[in-house]
Amino acid sequence: MVIDMRKKTRMVCLFLAAALFVGTAAPLQAAQEGNGAPWPIPGIGDGMQPGDLADIISPGNGTAGNTGGSGNVQSEKEPNDDISTANVIGVGKPIVGSTHTDGEVDIFKFTLKKTTYVNVSMEYTATNTGANLWFAYIRDTKGKVMNKTLDNVFATDAAGYAQSGQVKLKKGVYYVTVVGYALAYGRNYTLCVNEIKAKKPEVSRVAASGYRAVDVSWKPVPGAYAYYVYRAASQKGSYKKVATRKGTMNTSWTDKQVQTGKTYYYKVKSVVKTSKKSVSAASKAASAKPMPQAPYVLPEAGKKRVDLRWFRVEGANGYEVYRSTAANGVYKKVKTVKKGSSTAYTDTKVKKGTTYYYKVRAYAKVKKKNVYSDYSAVVSARPE
Repeated sequence: MVIDMRKKTRMVCLFLAAALFVGTAAPLQAAQEGNGAPWPIPGIGDGMQPGDLADIISPGNGTAGNTGGSGNVQSEKEPNDDISTANVIGVGKPIVGSTHTDGEVDIFKFTLKKTTYVNVSMEYTATNTGANLWFAYIRDTKGKVMNKTLDNVFATDAAGYAQSGQVKLKKGVYYVTVVGYALAYGRNYTLCVNEIKAKKPEVSRVAASGYRAVDVSWKPVPGAYAYYVYRAASQKGSYKKVATRKGTMNTSWTDKQVQTGKTYYYKVKSVVKTSKKSVSAASKAASAKPMPQAPYVLPEAGKKRVDLRWFRVEGANGYEVYRSTAANGVYKKVKTVKKGSSTAYTDTKVKKGTTYYYKVRAYAKVKKKNVYSDYSAVVSARPE
């Protein structure tokens, strides 16, 4: 019986592996053979590997809503699988599409009124499986792919954003074709043809990372060559460039040259390179104050005592312990622990059968003043 089950398990595994292989290859093969599309889609059948075609950005944060467009996002209208039914889109105007069948091709049409540097970006929900999802290509009026290493997007499920390299296109009509892999079925993507220009970034997060660092992150600007990060000691103060991050998806930076308890303000600019280098206007300012982290406290009730222990807080010079007889009551300081390495306190001024509530905060000494962390979560104990 055991042998039969093992054989059955191996058969199931082989079947699944074969199904996955066929499901992955079928859309490319179907697309190359036509499948309702007016042109073949270059792929593995052309003697190229997906990695040769890709200009995909490394896995990063989801970037929904930042494809470079503004205003309402339109949705594709089916069928859009040949020239006559291609969805018309504007440059910088995102459109939501999806692929529903094996090897389905979506076709989008855009017009340039002058010579322009552009790229194509796709955004989608990633589940970090690493599977292939979509190929997207820019094509000329005759359906020809002009530059197989630049004007294409190869989107995988290891990221939530992918973009092509930038290309210089003359005035005229162009198309974008999107073909879906097996795991793309029924999933939405947001496609955008972007004019490459220095666009003001949107700062998504500025937050303290412990007592001596601040994390800064922002949404990617399509085609960005780099980003400049600026810092000031006040919102309307003088901002100084403190970091350069190269690459479209290098959208975060940690500032380690900060002082505990001091508020810092940050702005970000994007940089693009087309016929010349251009720098955008600065983003809106966002601020953070490096602080010691709140302690994590573990209580334990004993006979006429309550033992409190907590994990050491990096940078702390001491801790303050507060107590109350009601969870939402008034808390009174019962102990100041004057060593950052001391992480315990025993409360013996308690009564049997009474529930006591505690919270602890850390402090760091900066220029002879205490800088306090947030309070820990409230914990309780009932002495015996």
